[in-house]
Amino acid sequence: MTAGDLKTKTDLSHLYPRREPLAVEIGFGDGRFLVHLARVYPDWNILGVEIASASVARAYRRLRREGIDSVRVHQGNGAYVIREVFAPQSLHRIYVNFPDPWPRKRNTKRRLLQAGFFVDAVGRLSPGGAIELTTDHAEYYAFAIAEAEASGVVTVEEGQPPIGTLSTKYAMKWLAEDRPIYHVKFVPRHHDATPYLIHSTATMQHARMTGDLSAVELTFPKITQRTEKAVVIIEEAFRSSDGHRLLFFAGVEEPQLRQDVVVEVEARAEDVLVGIKSFTSPLSTVGTAQAVDTVIDYLSTFGLQLIDKRY
Repeated sequence: MTAGDLKTKTDLSHLYPRREPLAVEIGFGDGRFLVHLARVYPDWNILGVEIASASVARAYRRLRREGIDSVRVHQGNGAYVIREVFAPQSLHRIYVNFPDPWPRKRNTKRRLLQAGFFVDAVGRLSPGGAIELTTDHAEYYAFAIAEAEASGVVTVEEGQPPIGTLSTKYAMKWLAEDRPIYHVKFVPRHHDATPYLIHSTATMQHARMTGDLSAVELTFPKITQRTEKAVVIIEEAFRSSDGHRLLFFAGVEEPQLRQDVVVEVEARAEDVLVGIKSFTSPLSTVGTAQAVDTVIDYLSTFGLQLIDKRY
């Protein structure tokens, strides 16, 4: 599955032709639990979401070796995928097995299972659905339960970890070290759906300007543009050998979504085209529009003038 397969409010019928229960594992490591789910629940549709590219590659190879065709894997942010991709009441299970506990106090904000996650997740879960956590980290376990109770949207059911989680890489390691393993199920009290925060458009934003690109200097301090909806940071840019094209490399941060995009500036016969270059397969959002605006503002300081914007 490519990054473009999961965007915002995505129709997943092209990935899962069967109308069966859909389960998601966030942070699947080497994919062993995904294989277990597929074996135990052959009728389920299963999605694995993982931030680390190496883990995605390992899990993909494991699924191919095992002949599993009901599982798809995606590299991305799990909290973002839960909130922005799925329709209300479309998920049956969300599994979180041995998540990174981010043990240092200054990093607790990076933890997945916080009150806001539970609020977003319950609206995406169907009646009878649940979030299940298995971890060896006692402090994170207590933290997740406290956050769940603070959210007010789930009930907490502590119990024994499922057999499948005990056969995963980390579970076997911790069991060999005689560490305790904790398990809890979070059951929605209601299924009220939170709104989507990221809104994509069908086409990439672009603008037209007039002016001389040769006057534009490409040595500059870091450019940062912050708004309520996004942060755009541009640290470097390059000019093509013929001088007719400039490339600005931008980091775009929106709620739980980061994209690295290229804003291309191309001198044409009658104007200068400024827009997002498509080869990075970016999602067209408010943030990418802001990246184009940031480049337009920079070009304007060298005398280029805006004609119009197509967004």
